[in-house]
Amino acid sequence: MAELTKEQLAGLKAKYGTVYTLTVPTNEDETEFATVYLRKIDRACFSSVQKIVQTDSLKAIENLIRTLYVGGDEVTKITENFDALHSAEGACLDMIKAKQEKKKKN
Repeated sequence: MAELTKEQLAGLKAKYGTVYTLTVPTNEDETEFATVYLRKIDRACFSSVQKIVQTDSLKAIENLIRTLYVGGDEVTKITENFDALHSAEGACLDMIKAKQEKKKKN
């Protein structure tokens, strides 16, 4: 597992703003893991993922991880491993889910 030092993580945050850590198991026993760091999603990536997710959710997650990847383990440890990619799906969907708005009656 390629965890970054505090200095490396600070450098990524300075460059990309928000950085997410995604750690998923890479084997059925959940004794081996892959960790990647992803930058915040942008509009172009969001649009691309939204188009793909309608026909193939795992392909959409793979696209999202490859596009937003900024460091950590080799991205292929997740994208080429069905179990790891499937495990990443929930966390990645949370990244693209709209934040709850706040409204009040005036």
